[in-house]
Amino acid sequence: METNSAEPVPGAHVSLVELPNVQATSDPSGRFKLRATHNFHLLTTGGICGLVGWPPGQHYTFLNLTLVATNRGYDALRVPLLDCVSLEGANLSERRVLLRDVPLRPSRP
Repeated sequence: METNSAEPVPGAHVSLVELPNVQATSDPSGRFKLRATHNFHLLTTGGICGLVGWPPGQHYTFLNLTLVATNRGYDALRVPLLDCVSLEGANLSERRVLLRDVPLRPSRP
């Protein structure tokens, strides 16, 4: 949404820094949906170097991801995803998390 008017911002590009293939474009109502992503580990164990999994891969949760929102005419927004999470309506068993409005500020000419 636009910070000054609280109007939706259609066509905004939204992505996650740590998972560049997870991205979306906001629809005319300003809504977007980031697809779920999975990282399969047959075995995960803790060690002195932290979590180790096999096969190798990234360990991530929405707790350590960064959301980026951009659109022409607006300042880019980069914010920890956790700061945007709304616990109302979240369904963690289905791995569905709702986000609060993501405010985009119009660029100054």
